[in-house]
Amino acid sequence: MRNTIRKKIRQIYYNIFSHIYDAFVKLHSGDTSQALRKWLVETADLRPGMKILDLCTGTGSVAIKAKEKIKDRGMVAGVDFSEGMLKKAIKKSDEIFWIQADVTELPFKKNSFDIVFLAYGFYELKDKDKFMVLREICRVLSRNGRFLMMEHEEPENQFIRFLYRIRLLTMGSLSSVDFIKKETQIISGFFERVKNIKSLSGNSKIIIAEIPKDQAKAYSMDLHPG
Repeated sequence: MRNTIRKKIRQIYYNIFSHIYDAFVKLHSGDTSQALRKWLVETADLRPGMKILDLCTGTGSVAIKAKEKIKDRGMVAGVDFSEGMLKKAIKKSDEIFWIQADVTELPFKKNSFDIVFLAYGFYELKDKDKFMVLREICRVLSRNGRFLMMEHEEPENQFIRFLYRIRLLTMGSLSSVDFIKKETQIISGFFERVKNIKSLSGNSKIIIAEIPKDQAKAYSMDLHPG
């Protein structure tokens, strides 16, 4: 019951936040031309025929960039639990499968996707939800699939850093800062290969995780970062 109420409150928050979401991300990342999203999509090395999933898609910017890349030679789906965010996304493109769903319980079969993106949304998940999402990503990815997560580095500007930490505390959790210090190690528990690359500006990073580990092993992971 408490968990349901919490999720409802978060949905209301993101429905309201959808009206300023794109402007906030531009301010936070310094990405006024969506160059970072283009960088994320280029890094994924998308190819014809691929099935692509964008989690916590927000207003759909990454999913749209992916669709522009593969055109009609593949499929792109964007998932978010906020109706407000998806309404903004639908206005931007009708060539993508927009799906309202909880990213901790994805409505897809095993091995459904070749690429999974998650941009600027992972840190806002609660601790247990972070692990549940990683498990779900492993489940829906193909054996040779790749997961690409883009997130902010801690900003140097004091005001932007203040907003960043407020975001972690309110929408993420008290231990999000500690989680970030261990994120590569934790994600390595779910994937065979993990690497971290930074943007030229230093404001953002991409974590690339390749080859999901055996699901039985991934599902036995402790639900807490330790």
